[in-house]
Amino acid sequence: MVWCLLMDEKSSLENLQLLLNYAWALWGNRNEVQCGGKRKDGRMLLHWVTQYLEEYRSIIVLTLVTNISVQHVQRWNPPPTSCFKCNVDAVVFAELKSVGIGVIVWDWHGHFVVAMCKHLHTPLGPLEAESKAVEIGMQFAKQLGLSDIIMEGDSLMVSRALN
Repeated sequence: MVWCLLMDEKSSLENLQLLLNYAWALWGNRNEVQCGGKRKDGRMLLHWVTQYLEEYRSIIVLTLVTNISVQHVQRWNPPPTSCFKCNVDAVVFAELKSVGIGVIVWDWHGHFVVAMCKHLHTPLGPLEAESKAVEIGMQFAKQLGLSDIIMEGDSLMVSRALN
């Protein structure tokens, strides 16, 4: 296979990215075959590499746009007096079709009170997992007998939906 990289600067960079990713895909396919996997033909690999690069480029553009629009950094603050704050978070394990949930409870002085984590064997997406984390955090606070709580997570969509 011969690649011509002597074009304008932008298409040369795109061709170089395609070439390097194609080499990476060939190497990965070779390793997969050596481990007993099925061999993919060149067209399948080229199709995969093309889709991979398109997805990568779209994420880079989205990240650049997102990073430009974010101008402030918000710091964690303890809750008001006589109130507790429950920080919740979730992680999705797509390959395992499961989710990890974490909850940390803080008092109004900013002191750690209690924490818990939970592993759920259910295939949820990121948004559903963050919603589930809020639900589990609320259940945990109820079990602890806490009534004045502030729930805090890192999903803006879930926060807006709950508010």
